Amino acid sequence: MYMDMAKIEEYLADRKVLITWARSDTNYMAVRFGNMLGSHGGVVPLFGKQISEDESVPVTSSDMTRFFTTVSKAVQLVIQIRGMGEAG
Repeated sequence: MYMDMAKIEEYLADRKVLITWARSDTNYMAVRFGNMLGSHGGVVPLFGKQISEDESVPVTSSDMTRFFTTVSKAVQLVIQIRGMGEAG
């Protein structure tokens, strides 16, 4: 099965958190945000390029909804929820 490097990195990071959590009395949590506006590697410039060049914009599923956030909003949310999470 084909997986690009980003997906492999996500998988390995998730596994690391789960393995570390299982071996420790400390609760670990991980948060990932996709579609970060203004971030390196964000999809918005790619979508703009595809649209301007009259290319199709790929969608994973017609049932899928893409959500976008800024880096500053993501940081704010992580700080806000840091005390609310539960392991798992």
